[in-house]
Amino acid sequence: MTIQSHGDNQVLSLNEGHPSLSVAPAEIRDMKIADNGSLIISLKDGHSITITNFHALATADAKIALADGSVIDTHQLEEILAKDMHNVTIHQPAAGEVVTYELLPGQTYEMAFNLGHGAHVTESNGALIITFGDHGEIILKNFDAAMNGLTPPVLTYDGNKFLSAAEFENSLHTDEQANNHEIRHNNANTDLADAAAQKLAGIEPAAGGQGGGAAGGHDFNSSVDPADLNSPPPVGPIGPTALNYGLPIYPTPLGLPAEGVPPGPHITINGGPPDAINAPDAVVKEDSSITIPIIATIGTGAPGNDVLTVTVTGIPGPSVGTFSAPIGTYDAAHGTWTITLPAGHDLSTTFTFTPFPNSDVDFSTMHATASQFDPGTGTTQTAETNFHVTVDAVADVPTIHADNVSGNENTAIAVNISGAVTDLDGSESVT
Repeated sequence: MTIQSHGDNQVLSLNEGHPSLSVAPAEIRDMKIADNGSLIISLKDGHSITITNFHALATADAKIALADGSVIDTHQLEEILAKDMHNVTIHQPAAGEVVTYELLPGQTYEMAFNLGHGAHVTESNGALIITFGDHGEIILKNFDAAMNGLTPPVLTYDGNKFLSAAEFENSLHTDEQANNHEIRHNNANTDLADAAAQKLAGIEPAAGGQGGGAAGGHDFNSSVDPADLNSPPPVGPIGPTALNYGLPIYPTPLGLPAEGVPPGPHITINGGPPDAINAPDAVVKEDSSITIPIIATIGTGAPGNDVLTVTVTGIPGPSVGTFSAPIGTYDAAHGTWTITLPAGHDLSTTFTFTPFPNSDVDFSTMHATASQFDPGTGTTQTAETNFHVTVDAVADVPTIHADNVSGNENTAIAVNISGAVTDLDGSESVT
């Protein structure tokens, strides 16, 4: 493992055989992939870790061991995080220049060039090579592997038309037919290409229609007899055909629900609905205290090793009152409380608020966040709610004092009487 330090960022190149990191899932705030394929891990303490060879690790399907014994599946993590990367624009190279790209799963690549006269496409060793008339070349290094992945990259070409990796090559062939460009294939793959074309020629037309012109597989202008693939006979333009059969069915990635979104956490404070924007107000009388429940749960059906962290911010300081909880860490100086549960565990605890004596100042602007981290995918989901403790003012019993005096009958006697409030916040008076 190669390590470099740049301020608060540690730059690593991990051993592909047995990669490991000395951090635990609870220390990780989020992860993202840089445009160069590196993985950037942001930690809750403000530091970060950059893994420069992350794409190579993902290609090798390596598992990164974390400090608590859990692992990060690099291949699955790359496919998830690549969707959030910025688009990559591919320009035409200079004359004689060769530019190579390694396609990342889920990444969008914008082809910002036009195929001029003499341009052609070569497929070789899984790469797609676009050669221009001035001998400039663009090499999409892992084209075949990327297009067959669970999360293929997206290529855009010819204006605003968005294409999958598989469809992109077809668009170049379409350009070739329209502009009489030369399409040539690598000699080493000629026999394989011929065999594949002949097999394609034997597949019945996709819409149940008729075959094309002269025999032969190339250019799909073939006169063929439909192959018997045990499929129902064509019944017109929308009838089932042989192309309906034999398609690979991939398992749902990462063990997630069918919609691809992992179940997220829920948080409930003071008996309100889960994940409410504002939890029900708690009300406490002046000079009393109140205890309210807080419940946070991992999403139903989530992997058993998900880690739940709950954080509360905006807790007022001692001038308003005191805050306490039986578990977790309370930072009075910053007004925060946080707890990270063991993997797979939910939170059920209470908060106690005690206003400052004789004060009716509210505990306001408090915010709670439940974060669910999945170490298998490196993803974090959150649920949030605001909550408030209202302190109701109470009229305290005033004090009164009168001096004992004596005097003569039929004579006015002065009596000294004094009264005072016991609430010192200035909200009460004596009349």
